[in-house]
Amino acid sequence: AFAAAFAREPYRVKGMEYYSSCLWQLKKQKELCDLAFSVIEYNQFAPEAWIALGNCFSLQRDHESALNFFHRAIQLDPRFSYAHCLKGHEYIYGDQFVKSKNCYELALKTDRNNFHAWWGLGNVSLKQEKYDRALEYFNKANQLNNKNSVIHSYIGIVMEKMDRNPEALAAFKRSEELNPKALMTRFHKTQIYYKMGDYSNALCELEQLINLSPKESQLYIMIGNVYKRLGNSQKALQYYMSAQDLENKESQRVKNLIDALTNNNQFNNFEIDAMN
Repeated sequence: AFAAAFAREPYRVKGMEYYSSCLWQLKKQKELCDLAFSVIEYNQFAPEAWIALGNCFSLQRDHESALNFFHRAIQLDPRFSYAHCLKGHEYIYGDQFVKSKNCYELALKTDRNNFHAWWGLGNVSLKQEKYDRALEYFNKANQLNNKNSVIHSYIGIVMEKMDRNPEALAAFKRSEELNPKALMTRFHKTQIYYKMGDYSNALCELEQLINLSPKESQLYIMIGNVYKRLGNSQKALQYYMSAQDLENKESQRVKNLIDALTNNNQFNNFEIDAMN
């Protein structure tokens, strides 16, 4: 819809901050850069143009430049709530939580109904392990936008941290209903099933996830752990070996899991032979 509007009206500025964020989410770097430089060329005094440019550099992980461009947008319109939020998001990448929190609070001074800012405050509190506060902020964001799957997912993450597993599972299920393609939500849901000892549902979810993301070693480790809990060492070893075959940062962890499983089996076999 944004692309159609921009094609019909190339000088359009209104809404370009959200269009650029859509392209950022889709990781469409070329289209985002083209949009940013096109809009900035037409109107250097529009905060939306500088937001688009900030999003362009954010996608390239040049966070310092992105911050400068978001700051320029705020200079042009200090009451631009969305610009404050994006600046807050950018500070998160550098673990500058105090600065990030200040940005979200400034956004809320302008617009108390900005769910991006409430979510941002929740995210800062989550990273600081202030779970009660995080849940409060995420619930506020959810009241303003209860059709956003990301917010439900983060509510689930906080619930999981607080060991409120049934409530976490309900939040992840709601998030999945709103966005079935969010693989990370389904992975979190699988972890809850595992913690609750519901191994049949955990296996079902993991097998589907492996089909969707066959090169994710963490999934093979998880399914190996499930089979280990079920007492099926052969299956567990099979999935641990599959995880080891993938190039990943978990290689030492997988090796330890295989060694532990093998040593445990050797001990069990020795115990059985001794009994015989």
